[in-house]
Amino acid sequence: MESVTDLIAGKASEYESLFVRLYPVLVNYASRLLMDKHISEDIVMDIFFNLWDNRSSLENIRSIDAYLYRTTYNKCIDTVRHKKIVNKYHNLQLYNEEIAQTPEMELDLISKDYNTHINQALNTLPPKCREVFILRRFYNFSYKQIGEKLDISVKTVDSQLRIANKKLKEELGWLTFFILFYNFH
Repeated sequence: MESVTDLIAGKASEYESLFVRLYPVLVNYASRLLMDKHISEDIVMDIFFNLWDNRSSLENIRSIDAYLYRTTYNKCIDTVRHKKIVNKYHNLQLYNEEIAQTPEMELDLISKDYNTHINQALNTLPPKCREVFILRRFYNFSYKQIGEKLDISVKTVDSQLRIANKKLKEELGWLTFFILFYNFH
């Protein structure tokens, strides 16, 4: 508590001592959180600048070490969140630039997106069920042709298709399922 009081009073020697003792430790801590030493150094340096500039507001701080660790942690989390927002914005900007170039690119992106979701949903089906569905919807096999190819009854083909349709509807939602069903029927 005495070090906080000395810091509030503006004793530069207390600030220097704190900096020498904790700067490398806090940079190491931040580096483990961010996986980037240069950004970690910048963050911790800013924390120490702010500490000195706002030292009069430290009256209720009992442990300066705990305060600096918590501040470092919070700044690192803010940095991670900011990076995510920047990346999301950057990806959106790239997406919009691609769309703006040609309508064909937009249709291609939509098609890739649908195909990704459809493939992921198809992969959730049991193997035999998936095979029956693909033969029916993508290759337009009749129930009888599927039964002969897979050596199963027409009733089993019907049952497997019902299961596939139900699971895909749950996975893809009614709109995407509707598009899938009618585009490949």
